[in-house]
Amino acid sequence: MTTPIIRFYVLPADSGLEHRLDLACKLAEKAQQEQLKTQTSTLNSTASELESKTAQLKKAQDDLATAQADLAQQESDLNATLIKVAKQEDMLKTQQGRIDELVGVRTSIIKDLSAALKQNNLKATVDTKTGDIVLESAIFFDTGKYGIKPAGLELLKKFLPVYFSVLT
Repeated sequence: MTTPIIRFYVLPADSGLEHRLDLACKLAEKAQQEQLKTQTSTLNSTASELESKTAQLKKAQDDLATAQADLAQQESDLNATLIKVAKQEDMLKTQQGRIDELVGVRTSIIKDLSAALKQNNLKATVDTKTGDIVLESAIFFDTGKYGIKPAGLELLKKFLPVYFSVLT
């Protein structure tokens, strides 16, 4: 913005310059008023845009605060879930240890039972996976009969003490 220069002139009376000067002042004043209107309009437009941007910023800040609160809740939920998972993993390890122990005991019983049956010359087969004991059914029963044969009773008398000695 430039600084206006004001000059004063002394004019002879009735020169018509006074009227022209008055007219020039009025034109300059009108131009300044137009310029002021334009600047006021620009200022109002900028103020309106600033209000709009301020409202958008406020909404974005509110959305961010909500998102941060949601994130904090999710982190809390995740931590609670991780604690539960850790407890369940511990329980699983404990149970797996018990299962391994039981399987080990069962495997040991199966081996011991097979060895004891062989040592006592008893004809029986022990399934190494299930522990099922298979004795010859021909020794126990005649075809079509339900009564145990004497040889079957003798085998049971020898088998049962061996079987129970392994289990105890």
